[in-house]
Amino acid sequence: MHAVIGRASAVFLDRLIQVRKPRSIGVGWGATLHETVKQMTGANEPEMRVRSLMGGLTRGSEINTFEIVRSFAKVLNAKCHYFAAPIYAGSEEAHAVIMAQPVFQEFLREGSNVDLSFLSVGDVTGRSLQVRYGLPQQTDISELVAMGAVGDLLGRYLDAEGSPVDHPLNRQVISPDLIAYRGIPTRILASGGPHKRAILLAALRASLATAIVTDAESARFLLKGPGA
Repeated sequence: MHAVIGRASAVFLDRLIQVRKPRSIGVGWGATLHETVKQMTGANEPEMRVRSLMGGLTRGSEINTFEIVRSFAKVLNAKCHYFAAPIYAGSEEAHAVIMAQPVFQEFLREGSNVDLSFLSVGDVTGRSLQVRYGLPQQTDISELVAMGAVGDLLGRYLDAEGSPVDHPLNRQVISPDLIAYRGIPTRILASGGPHKRAILLAALRASLATAIVTDAESARFLLKGPGA
């Protein structure tokens, strides 16, 4: 599934970049983005900036934010801007300390000012890389589900209507808030499979995407809505 959606996303992005010539692109992390960048056509955009839109994992991985942003910058011959922070602070207090630093405030502001964002969404099952690798150790995913979470975007766990659930994790995440994120003109989400449909539908309901790259069955589900 990741390879199929990655291939479709690569074709879509290749054409979009060629036609629109965005000055800046914001990216997240994950297997779908990893597959996308592997299949993109090389370009020469030395004035373009590729930015991380969220913190990264604390251990190395080819799907990590740092590797993804580096790979996109390399294939586009663009400038690379890392966000040197974890996805989540260890506590709400630690988050406040981190976000009080001007360098992080500036990075989030710049991230929200990109012309185009390219992200995937996460679900709330054991299939989610975020659940397996990205959450603080003490996090109980069942608590998020009990609060109505159907998945995450930018590390922010959302309910079926696309609103953040009232959980401490959403106050520890280091990424643009959803109001700032909606200010990005072109917001592409690339994810698929039955386990991703609830969070993709939530993102659509909350106007968090201007385009979605997904599989055929998920596209039919999103067009019809649940129960149709």
